[in-house]
Amino acid sequence: MAAGDMNAEAMMMTDLAGIYYQQGDLARAEKMWRQAVQEFRQIGNPEGVATALSNIGSADLTEGKLSEAKKLLEESIPRYQAVEDKNGVALSLNNLGDLSRLQGNLQTAETTYRQAKATAQEIDDKDATAYVLNGLGDVLTDRGDLAAARKSYEESLALRDHAGEKQAAAETQVALARLAIEEGHAADAEAEMRKCKEQFHRERATDDELAANVMLIRALLAENKPGDAEKEIEAARELARQSQNGLVRLQFDLAVARVLLSSERPELSRPQSEKVLRDAREHGFVGVQFEARLALAQWAKKTGHDAAARNELAALEYSARSKGFGLIARKAAAAR
Repeated sequence: MAAGDMNAEAMMMTDLAGIYYQQGDLARAEKMWRQAVQEFRQIGNPEGVATALSNIGSADLTEGKLSEAKKLLEESIPRYQAVEDKNGVALSLNNLGDLSRLQGNLQTAETTYRQAKATAQEIDDKDATAYVLNGLGDVLTDRGDLAAARKSYEESLALRDHAGEKQAAAETQVALARLAIEEGHAADAEAEMRKCKEQFHRERATDDELAANVMLIRALLAENKPGDAEKEIEAARELARQSQNGLVRLQFDLAVARVLLSSERPELSRPQSEKVLRDAREHGFVGVQFEARLALAQWAKKTGHDAAARNELAALEYSARSKGFGLIARKAAAAR
């Protein structure tokens, strides 16, 4: 700034905003990226504009503002293509894949992820490829193809381990923990999430720390340790309160509902699950809606409303299968 180098200033601003983003300060990051867009436009740096727009789209996606995110991410791609930045194209496509998956459009998400993967592999971009493999693993998990999901996650983890990206590798471990719980290995997931939680805390990656907490709570409930799960809820409340991450915050709220359902006062679970369902519908998070509906059906069954539970589980199974969410459909069928 002192030297009057507006381009370098905007580039540093973009990088600094990325640090705030990783630490969970999305509002501050987005404000800086918007300022960078103005400066890049003023000096005529099209690649800088594309990067800043894509980053703002990522922040909007994380906050749960899906329509705004889609517009910005789609706007960034032709700008990246104009300057032949395939890394930027791949990352924007990956984020659009994330967006489609959150909206419940699994086939669109897979197609977009595969476009992103092909683009990243054209330039041997292992970092972008690892992100895409994680997204594909999420789609496969939602579909209920756990073996294929594990393969995708493990490929991502190998790339990240090879590059020495410890934080990114830990993010993949969180996804693998979800698989371990579904496969009946909750104790393994618990041990791994305790390590990941400590690592994210050291790195001040608050949203990742909260995500690891949520998965740890799920593992503890699967192990029939409701008391330990309740302790983790209390330990993570402040993180959740401060978080600007719309998805992870809802996942934490749903974990609270699950812990309440396993407590001595399961009736408290219903209003909590209903709130999650309302918020998930407002944001357009289809997978979270299905999970909240399952929690409500489980509450009905536990509190003696058997007919209502069966009806809701049948409706949930149908809705989930029609959207390709095989995992939640199987859970609904099994709970009947």
